[in-house]
Amino acid sequence: MAYDLLIHDDRVTHRRLAVLAGPSRLDTIEAVVGELPNGSVAASVARLCDASLLQRTGRTYRQLDLIRDHAREQLANSDDTPGVTDRFLGRSEEHTSELQ
Repeated sequence: MAYDLLIHDDRVTHRRLAVLAGPSRLDTIEAVVGELPNGSVAASVARLCDASLLQRTGRTYRQLDLIRDHAREQLANSDDTPGVTDRFLGRSEEHTSELQ
């Protein structure tokens, strides 16, 4: 699988994206992924698109279901779950407030 060839930051981004079920803009992805050890989230997203692990349509990005399933497995086997969940919930609350 292409995942095995990814650099560390891209593996982190891949698994953290598992919490996003649908298309998301880069600002949402950056908020959910958080900081990366060695680079920017935008650069990591671009590399994941190049590796066909993330699809870009206009201004949004998404993982295919099969790829997101793999990312969920990787997330479950990492120490990232609490932080990613907190960032995702925080971002969801921001969007809910904006809609009210």
